[in-house]
Amino acid sequence: MSLLMAALMCLIVTAINTGIDAELGRRWLQAFVLVWPIAFAVLLVLRPVALRLTAWMVEHPPQ
Repeated sequence: MSLLMAALMCLIVTAINTGIDAELGRRWLQAFVLVWPIAFAVLLVLRPVALRLTAWMVEHPPQ
């Protein structure tokens, strides 16, 4: 999941900030190689929090 999200977000942000041209792939890959390990680490840290929050919201639905 982190791989797909990081790849897509890097592509979108890189294209918006630098434009779409022949060098977009190179710039995207540079950004992706930097960002994906960070996204993976964040996923490992925040996934348990998201699971607990989701479980709590299912057990305590708004009335």
